[in-house]
Amino acid sequence: AVTLTLSAEVTARDRILETAANFGRLLHGSAEATLSTDRDVLLRVSGVTINRLIDLAGSTQGSDRVHLLPLGALGSRELLDVNWLELGHILVAGEPGGGAETVLTSLIAGLAARVSPNELRMVTIAASRSLPERLRDLPHQIQAFVAMPDFEAVNATLRSVRDEVDRRKRRGEGVDSEVINQDPDIVVVLSELADLQCDDMSLEVISNDGPAVGVHLLAATTSPEAVGGDILARFGTRLVLRMADEEQSMR
Repeated sequence: AVTLTLSAEVTARDRILETAANFGRLLHGSAEATLSTDRDVLLRVSGVTINRLIDLAGSTQGSDRVHLLPLGALGSRELLDVNWLELGHILVAGEPGGGAETVLTSLIAGLAARVSPNELRMVTIAASRSLPERLRDLPHQIQAFVAMPDFEAVNATLRSVRDEVDRRKRRGEGVDSEVINQDPDIVVVLSELADLQCDDMSLEVISNDGPAVGVHLLAATTSPEAVGGDILARFGTRLVLRMADEEQSMR
């Protein structure tokens, strides 16, 4: 644990004492505030990881950016945080009704809570009622949800994202990476990857070239056996829940 001594105006002391617990939760640890004999505020912080402090510092720029995303809990009940920018495309796989959409929702909410709309935008392609309605209201959403199986709208959306990938690639030729990173990341959310029918090369271009220019796929599926091997191979991070057999979980 670490104890910080804070010098604050008299009017601010009560506020610090009241909000100490919230400060601890923000750090994924705990905090307790007391007054010293000199009437300074003593803030005792414990259970905080160095990764969480790096995330809050917010001082890194360009290719050194860090956006920590909570993926789950360890056996010790500590949260497992990973750098979103190092994950590539993410796929959540599970049996029907096995929680894949719940995990996908948690990842979307985690990103929205950790990264501002100025740094991250979302395009969501989802079947009706597959994701909570409140996700539609996130300020990160570029447009209204695109409903599957409206294949014409789905393909038009994927072509638009592909065009953005191509634009960023052209602009990035011979340009410093810090200039490229001025664009917000784009996350294409797919509630069911197996149901996606793309009539051109848009999905392949996005999956191949997207991460290098800040465009990522965040998808779920309850039918991994129906997803083509070429597309499946592009998902460098796979969160596999309980599956019917070991072969499906290893795809």
